[in-house]
Amino acid sequence: MKLHVTRNLWRIFLAGMISVLAVLIYLLLTRAEILRAGYLNPAPGVYFYDDFSRFYSGWDSQNSPQGAMDYTSGRYTFRVEEPNLDLWGTAGLDLDNVSIEVDAVHVAGPESGTMGIICRYLDGENFYFGIVTGHGYYGIGRYQDGGMRLLSGNALRPMDSVKAGSQVNHLRFDCSGTTLSFYVNGYLLESLEDVAFTKGDVGVIAGSLEEGGVEIAFDDFVVFTP
Repeated sequence: MKLHVTRNLWRIFLAGMISVLAVLIYLLLTRAEILRAGYLNPAPGVYFYDDFSRFYSGWDSQNSPQGAMDYTSGRYTFRVEEPNLDLWGTAGLDLDNVSIEVDAVHVAGPESGTMGIICRYLDGENFYFGIVTGHGYYGIGRYQDGGMRLLSGNALRPMDSVKAGSQVNHLRFDCSGTTLSFYVNGYLLESLEDVAFTKGDVGVIAGSLEEGGVEIAFDDFVVFTP
């Protein structure tokens, strides 16, 4: 009887240890391994995919009086409280030539708020971006040594293919060689050349212009590689 009880306890202990080990292995997998397209999405050419349903997938999270970013109800949501402020989050990758797509929506606040994609992110002072606003404008630019410069013109430009208000805009930003091409809802907005950066991280960006209180949400972030 004693031997039977001991064996049962040993089996329960082993089962518990196996369960704990399985959970630890799962949680310790890197973000790229968990979300790599081969695991979640078998489509050819897809390198990375995140639908933001997993709060542990590793995107930046912060909360301050100036603004916040976090996972919210299966989306990656930004709140920009101050005027003339950009916030961004990155996926933790290091790539050169990429095509990045994401769904972006203006949730609340002034429609002048910006939403977009970044590529070749080296650090918080050096990267490319493509953005649209909630009232139908767009721009391509770069941060370099902490200074922001529009490459597509002296100011954001209007474009009819950008959906205004709270409608979802499907954004695509191609960074290939020295060419930067920005699309919205299937339409090419502009393609231009720049040689400042050749590789880096990818991510999303949201910001405010003259007014703060902007809320932007992103979903279905996909990275394609040639």
